[in-house]
Order: sequence, then C-alpha cells, then structure tokens
Amino acid sequence: MGQPEDVRKLTVRDMQRGIEHLRARIQDLKEFNPDAVTVDGFSKKVPELTALSDSIQRTLENLFGENTAAFHRFSAASRVRLEPSWGDEPWLPNRLQHDRQVMRENIARSVVLLERAIKTLEQDIAEAEEIRKGYLKVSLSPVRK
Repeated sequence: MGQPEDVRKLTVRDMQRGIEHLRARIQDLKEFNPDAVTVDGFSKKVPELTALSDSIQRTLENLFGENTAAFHRFSAASRVRLEPSWGDEPWLPNRLQHDRQVMRENIARSVVLLERAIKTLEQDIAEAEEIRKGYLKVSLSPVRK
C-alpha cells in the first residue's frame, strides 16, 4: 500500500449523498442486536458483523476514496468484528456476555466515528456554500471605473 492521497475532490452533491449513506450505516449499526447473536468459539465468526463491517468499509471507500487521508481517519469505524481469541477460554459461562459487550463497544465506537465523518462533511458543505455565496456576491458587484 502506497502513501495516502491527500484528498478526493467531492462536490456538494457527493458529500450530501455520502451523508445519506453514512446515516444508513449508522442506522444499520443501531439496529444490530448483540443479544440475538451466538458466537462461534475461538473463531468469533458472526456473519452479521462481518456484513456490517464490509458495508461500512465500502461506504467509506466509495465516499472518500480507498487510499485517502479522510478514509484512513474514519476507517476504524468498519472494525466491528470480534477478533479471534487464542488464549481465551470460550467455554467459560460469561464468555458470551463478554463478547456481546465487546460488540456493543465496537458498535458505539463505529457510530461515533461515522457521526464525526458526517459532521466533517456538513462543515465542508457549509464552507463550499459560503465560498459559492462569496463568489456570487463578488461576481455580481458593479464594475467600478
């Protein structure tokens, strides 16, 4: 993997669409119920979490570009999966409760990161609108001799 690109040029419409997609991913995360999940021992495979993680990853890649600084800033939001545990004893009675708590924490972190991405885009949109208004104001000014 090479150096991250600085930025990906987004139009206001691109940013608005991106916000819609990010809000959809946040909704997906909020609708996920860790209490309805069973965890597969050592592998910690939870297909629903894998699908959520992949969906967030694709949304961020499509919006910011795969190798941009903005993508890397928010990419941790896609890490909602449980990590395999090599030293843990998954058959302990509280193991499932622990894994569910880890899922809740991962989801909460992801929601915060996606909300930050939305706030960043909203600020970029506001700046673009201010620039556009300033440009129109200047371009509509009477010509002075």
